[in-house]
Amino acid sequence: MKTLLFYQIIAELVDRERRIRVDKREYIASLIGCTESYIRKIHSPTTNKHYKLEHLYLLSNYWQIDINALLPSTSNLKKLPAYQNCSDTELENEMKKVLNSIKKENIK
Repeated sequence: MKTLLFYQIIAELVDRERRIRVDKREYIASLIGCTESYIRKIHSPTTNKHYKLEHLYLLSNYWQIDINALLPSTSNLKKLPAYQNCSDTELENEMKKVLNSIKKENIK
């Protein structure tokens, strides 16, 4: 099963914050109560593992950032290497893809 674009972006945003703060995946795993192996699976696009809301809350609290910094938005996409050269229109289109993928998943 492929991970939704929504969760892929969250994983990239979390990884970005982790690297900025030079936190190891092992430490992040212990902070949110899972294994390092689970964290690696979250970052694999071919699994259905993902960060839960509780994980994001714990991470945002630990890093002292707004939880919204870990959620997909046009401003957050600009922080990721894959989207840095995208125009505002392209970013808006990407966010529409995120929303549509969530809607499709919820219809199933």
